[in-house]
This record gives sequence, structure tokens and C-alpha cells, in this order.
Amino acid sequence: MEERRVLKYRSEEIYKELDRRMKQRCKERIEQCLRERCEEIEKLEKSDSRLMAVKIRELTRKRGATRSSIIKDKYGNILTERVEAIKRWEEYVKEL
Repeated sequence: MEERRVLKYRSEEIYKELDRRMKQRCKERIEQCLRERCEEIEKLEKSDSRLMAVKIRELTRKRGATRSSIIKDKYGNILTERVEAIKRWEEYVKEL
């Protein structure tokens, strides 16, 4: 990665090749990790079903989206203060 970072502005061709190889290695490593975790789950199927369920949940759980607290006023300006946002919500509800 360091070599790729250094070459980013020097040689576009070499950078692209290093970038492609790095991304390929990352994909391979992710695939390997998933395969290992699946094998572990398969082994737990015979011995510890509770732990197996926990591992499956860890593997398949959805990563929740971060909540955004950004709110805009009538004119499209972003309100950063909590008090302003609450006032805007009050305004919005009254308009409804």
C-alpha cells in the first residue's frame, strides 16, 4: 500500500497495476476469512448450536446505517444547533 501511495503521482501505469493487485489480494483475503468462518460454523453445528447461532448472527447481521441529525430550515440552510432543529420540527408539524 505504501508503494502504491508513493507511485500515485509518479507513474500512472505502475500505480494502476499495483492498485489492481492490492484490490485482488484484499478480495482474496476477505473470501478466505469468510470461508474460515463458515467452516467454523459448520463444525459448531454438531457440538454447540447456541454458539453456532451466535456466529451466524455475527456473520449475517446488517450493519446499520448511521443516523443523520442534519435538518434544514425552510430556505435550505443546515441547522446545526439542537434548539434550532427542535424549533424547525415544531414549525414543520404546525404547517402539516
